[in-house]
Amino acid sequence: MIGRLRRRNVGLDNAPIGFVLASGKPPPDARSVAEVFDHLTKGHPHMRDVEVFDAEPPVATLVVAGVVPLMIQWIEGPFPTERMPEEAKRQTAALADHRHHLAVLSPGADSERDLGEKLLASLAVVVMIQAVALCTRAHAVCWASSGGIYTAQEWTRGCTRYLRDGLIPADMVTRLITNSDRGKVFVSTIGMKLFGMSEIEIWDSERSPDATRQIAIDAILDSLLAGEISHRGSVWSWRTGPAEFRVANRRSVLEHGERVTVLNETKG
Repeated sequence: MIGRLRRRNVGLDNAPIGFVLASGKPPPDARSVAEVFDHLTKGHPHMRDVEVFDAEPPVATLVVAGVVPLMIQWIEGPFPTERMPEEAKRQTAALADHRHHLAVLSPGADSERDLGEKLLASLAVVVMIQAVALCTRAHAVCWASSGGIYTAQEWTRGCTRYLRDGLIPADMVTRLITNSDRGKVFVSTIGMKLFGMSEIEIWDSERSPDATRQIAIDAILDSLLAGEISHRGSVWSWRTGPAEFRVANRRSVLEHGERVTVLNETKG
């Protein structure tokens, strides 16, 4: 059995929202951020046409592609990293000396959005965070629904990969917890609730931690593109492996005890 692990920042599961932890002056206005966003997304099929409505800090509003509302809010003072102590400890150097933070979010009734709209809103927030980070002296980025904290360089790499290759940044919009116990590897996602789905856990994998994490990432991507795995039968086929996994709806082994989608690899 894997030990108890602290989970996500309760209350932000369903909000596509991220925070840029920064020092220096705020962006002069949302038009400057929109110009950077336009430059980043030039030629992108889904992230074009940014309209700016309220431009001035502390709160600015924009619309991406005519359908995704976004807000950027300037917040004086450092980000409350005590909400996610494990991640804050891991990123101590990146968090040092930041003086304020900016929230980037897509407001609206989450219950009225289908999966495609939720994914598009999340990706728009991911790219807008990158634009904001380039307009201020960014130290780190926090993705609220998973509690993940990333250095500015890590966020840039993931965002560039998405914009260049079209690869959905599954390891940015969710967070993966990995543990080993008696030679078996356990991986759990944090952040699938943002898309109205149960978290995914891989139990008792005999593969390496890196290989098991890749299976989890592929399961996340498959869920986002084709719908929740647990709604598609009792077996999930991992095409990359290739391999098959038994699918079950069980209580998580983590301390919150919620029901999750559990994947166990079948033996050849």
